[in-house]
Amino acid sequence: MRKLLCPLLFLLFSGAVLAQKTTAINPKELLPVSNYSQIVIINEGKTAFISGQVAVNAQGEIVGKGDLRAQTRQVFENLKTVLATGGATLDNLVKLTFYVRSKQIKALSIIREVRDEYISTQRPPASTLLIVEGLYDPDILIEIEAVAAL
Repeated sequence: MRKLLCPLLFLLFSGAVLAQKTTAINPKELLPVSNYSQIVIINEGKTAFISGQVAVNAQGEIVGKGDLRAQTRQVFENLKTVLATGGATLDNLVKLTFYVRSKQIKALSIIREVRDEYISTQRPPASTLLIVEGLYDPDILIEIEAVAAL
């Protein structure tokens, strides 16, 4: 139920243009943030919900075992590939949800650094980070699911 409510909640407000068919806003009434948008609204078109991506390549191998930076890069490369099949790019992202192994949370700066190589820091998507005990494989350190406006 919670996963269904999150995408709906960010559709309630508007703000500065993010990608072509979305708007983003960081309300003045909340603490100022610069590395994500509090809300992103899809103005028109289609919405794509992207399954959680992990650091697995096309051969099914885990990329960067024990290396959060390498795994985060592979996840964003996978997101690029998935978005391209829908005729979209990372600029179409409106929401990212990060699932990070609890042992890796001290490396939040690494995740942000890699993320900023892939997404617009001027128009970042809405974002949530969850600390989890584990993912489907003990060698997987991060998983990212996304929502995009096409």
